[in-house]
Amino acid sequence: SPLSSSSAASDFYKRQPYPSRLLRSYPHKRKGKGDRKACRTARRVKGCKVCPTGKNRTHRGLRMHLPDGFISPHLYIPAYIMSLPLWFISFRRFFQTYEKSFSKILLLTTFSLIAQNVMIPLPFATSAHAIGSYAIGIVFGPSTAFICETIVLIISSALKGGLTVLPINALILGLLGPYLSYLFYNFLPNFRLKPFLCAYIGVLISALAIGLVLSLQYFLDRNYFSIEPKVLLPAILLPHILFIGPAEGLYTTLILKAFERLK
Repeated sequence: SPLSSSSAASDFYKRQPYPSRLLRSYPHKRKGKGDRKACRTARRVKGCKVCPTGKNRTHRGLRMHLPDGFISPHLYIPAYIMSLPLWFISFRRFFQTYEKSFSKILLLTTFSLIAQNVMIPLPFATSAHAIGSYAIGIVFGPSTAFICETIVLIISSALKGGLTVLPINALILGLLGPYLSYLFYNFLPNFRLKPFLCAYIGVLISALAIGLVLSLQYFLDRNYFSIEPKVLLPAILLPHILFIGPAEGLYTTLILKAFERLK
């Protein structure tokens, strides 16, 4: 979105920190004296640039994870209620089935934690990160991926925030995406690019689910999230189709080849 030509606006932008959040850009359409305080989303995002003239607002950066402040209690409280029994069942199944493979699972979980905290620069002045849970889901099953991704998210929440949206991120990135990758991997015939394709599909479904959750929040309460779905969905899906999906597919392929050699 174009910056204001006034010197006051230019000085305001120069003083702001460079934020790294969900979207690269979004035009702020509302005008008036109270625009700098009108959008609660802008106040919740640390370092979000709000034009002092009320003409535009800019978010820069891209993350797969839902950050704190974008989701209202109407969504994350039911997500917690839904996740609690799933966590209990997954923990029980994990300790009954994969006790002997604990060291390998711990290694993959560590790789996933590192991957999710290393931001990769992308074109258009944005960045993203890999997930790593899809490889865990294919090798050890979706319940194990759900537990591992939950642990990764808890550690990330302790360091950078995100506790309120923990169940939504865990359900999408730890259960939905890895479960679909696991299903495709077990039902598709064997071919060379099978792990790549399964992880790629899981990433796209997870990205779509994140976009749908944010779109639902837009219709429930725009004070928490005010970006229209027609702007949001392409902005989320396009980088995952072009960059994040192939990177996750390559990572999953390398992990599965390494496990085949170990066997």
